[in-house]
Amino acid sequence: MREVTIVAIGKLKESFWQAAWQEYWPRLNAFYKVSLVELSPEKFSGNTVTKAKQVEGERIEAYLQKRAGTEIVLLAEQGKEFDSGELANAIFNKTIPLTLVVAGTAGFSEVILKKYPVHWSLSRLTLPHELARVVLLEQLYRAGTIATEKKYHY
Repeated sequence: MREVTIVAIGKLKESFWQAAWQEYWPRLNAFYKVSLVELSPEKFSGNTVTKAKQVEGERIEAYLQKRAGTEIVLLAEQGKEFDSGELANAIFNKTIPLTLVVAGTAGFSEVILKKYPVHWSLSRLTLPHELARVVLLEQLYRAGTIATEKKYHY
């Protein structure tokens, strides 16, 4: 069973995001040993975005240093795009633990983007980070059903 850790900046605040998350989170246990790590977001305004990204980047880096030996993937709109079958192959063709990182509202700092060069995209569209987390869970579930040939993906 593939170990997957989702690292995210902030919590899901709105009840509709929480409900969507709760729909998919339990389903993942059939395919993954899955865990969630939520790191504190940094408050910012228009002129402090870069500083917020830097601080959040430091929080991400501090956690990722503990994940040596895992496949670390940043979820970023400029990352590699997959169709669902390709994503299932990317997830299930390796056996080392997988760490998927979702940035906060401001996105990733340049330092983090450069230090961790494996980037996957859920969409070329800019998604709110809370929606990205829900889409990620659904796609992880879909990948699991594809890899195990369960009926869900047609």
